[in-house]
Amino acid sequence: MNSTRLGRSFRYRIVIDWSEADKAFIAQVPALGFTCCADGPTPAKAAKEVMIVAGMFLEVMAKHGEPIPPPDVGFRLDKTG
Repeated sequence: MNSTRLGRSFRYRIVIDWSEADKAFIAQVPALGFTCCADGPTPAKAAKEVMIVAGMFLEVMAKHGEPIPPPDVGFRLDKTG
């Protein structure tokens, strides 16, 4: 999968946290489960890597006929103000 194209169309929320234990930023895509994660020395690199991993997850899910989670970008989980 072309990561440049994926970056333009990626519509899943990415959560990035610093891991002191790993000395790296850890990026996760919650809509695809906690195992869809990647790390990197910067938040941008971690995000780029997790988009590649997420693309692989989505390809495997589609190949096996598993339901694809709907995109979650733009949805707010909390209702503040």
